[in-house]
Amino acid sequence: MNCGRLLASGSVDQVRHQLGSTDRTLTITLLHRAEDAAAWLGSQADVHELRVHGQQIHFGFKGSDEAQADLIEGLIRLGIRIRAFEEKRSSFEDILVEVAESNRRP
Repeated sequence: MNCGRLLASGSVDQVRHQLGSTDRTLTITLLHRAEDAAAWLGSQADVHELRVHGQQIHFGFKGSDEAQADLIEGLIRLGIRIRAFEEKRSSFEDILVEVAESNRRP
């Protein structure tokens, strides 16, 4: 609800999709070649705010689930070995904060 209007309903994923909040944070931990992986990831359209810490890469991602799977496949095709992959999507609280902040913008 926002200003007496129902904006979206359903599960967290459904609400996220209805409100256009598909952005998520991904963390990939590699066995080696983090700089090569970061260079390739940085060239991908839906990747933003990329940071490298040792063999761990953190970045924002705005693409579909299919595009996310393509990222993993692309890294593997480059011969980059992935040890761990973690995804953090926005929670209901994150979505509510975004809605509240959008009301404050002129």
